[in-house]
Amino acid sequence: MLPPELLEAIALVATERSLSVGSDTHYDAGNIEISWWSNNVLHRLDFQPMSEGQVLVTALTDTYPFAGRFLRLLWRVVPFFPNAAKTKQWVVGKLEQPFLTGQLRTTIKEYLTYAA
Repeated sequence: MLPPELLEAIALVATERSLSVGSDTHYDAGNIEISWWSNNVLHRLDFQPMSEGQVLVTALTDTYPFAGRFLRLLWRVVPFFPNAAKTKQWVVGKLEQPFLTGQLRTTIKEYLTYAA
């Protein structure tokens, strides 16, 4: 489970920048993910709680050949529709306790530049 201070910081940054927020985006993960589109590229910043109390932050980009939003929608709602995205992912950092909302907001904003 992610700490409430981190959830608050993610929500604030997402609201400030008009980003989408999703939770539990992959099987039994307990994660939070913020995302945004840039042309045919879906950028995502994933916050995954670790057993040691740390939070692993991973950037992901899903690049579509054309009509990215439409192809992603089809992939999500049409059974057996192929995923046309090429996905890249890399770790951008780890958040460690103590979790302070102000510091987390600054760090998340820095991570957004790595994910773009």
